Amino acid sequence: MSLWAWYQAGFAAALLMAVLSVLLGGEMPSQLWLSALVIVVMLPLRLQRKHFPGWSGTALGLAGLIWAGSLLSQLGIEAAVLAAGVALLVITMARLITAANLKHDGQLLLLTLLLMFSGSVLHTEVSYGLVSLGYAVAMVWALVTRQLVVGAGMEAKRLGGVSEEITLGRRDIITGRFLTIVATLSVFIVFSTGILFVTFPRMGLRSLGLFSRGATSVPGSVSLQDRSRGEIGSGAVVARIYDLPLSTFEQGLYLRGPVYDELLSSGFKRGSFKKQELDRSIATKPVVGEEYVYEVFS
Repeated sequence: MSLWAWYQAGFAAALLMAVLSVLLGGEMPSQLWLSALVIVVMLPLRLQRKHFPGWSGTALGLAGLIWAGSLLSQLGIEAAVLAAGVALLVITMARLITAANLKHDGQLLLLTLLLMFSGSVLHTEVSYGLVSLGYAVAMVWALVTRQLVVGAGMEAKRLGGVSEEITLGRRDIITGRFLTIVATLSVFIVFSTGILFVTFPRMGLRSLGLFSRGATSVPGSVSLQDRSRGEIGSGAVVARIYDLPLSTFEQGLYLRGPVYDELLSSGFKRGSFKKQELDRSIATKPVVGEEYVYEVFS
């Protein structure tokens, strides 16, 4: 294929991956699946350097904003991310059908990045990882070939009498080896970034089980805004009582456990208490009344 065709293929692939990142989540209206068809229809038109008039993109963008506003008014503020995703996707399609030069294509590539950010919220399935990997490869492909197209245009101007169509029609610039190197580099960057985030997670190394105080430890604080068990802890049940009649429970129940007596801006924190040794002689005393079974998990 020619340099221009390789560029358009990579551009369309990056755009399609970004659109799928929000559509595959299942949250978006089903009508927006037509955006994938728009990408396919625009590919042969872009190869011929054809596009729709600017007013059509303006009308489509305004329609998307009205649609997003309608969703927000019907579903409430909880649907803010969904409404923003709808508006962003429609605006992306509006820019696609009216894109006339490489500057417009650069705007579209930026919009695809915003779509990927939206997809990280609207699309929580495992398939998002596969789509993001495909997007990384296609995005690098589109950016590299875009710069080659820019270079081809500069070369045509330097030579003077050579038409830009001739330089863009060259088939010896992009080869199979070139695409293999670009794809390998993209995958390497994605996986190396993933390893970096696993090694140094956002909440610190204490979030890893290897560096935590153990599965049986209680949290140092209880947050009312973020994680229910505060900074440390897996959220697992550490105590459960079985076969306790409601009448007995209403009479009073004593459980030995941590006390959170310090008030924070986000919740409560465990205060400092002196450790008290457990009176083990209690176990040797005779049982008074009925006996119940207690099970403790950690």
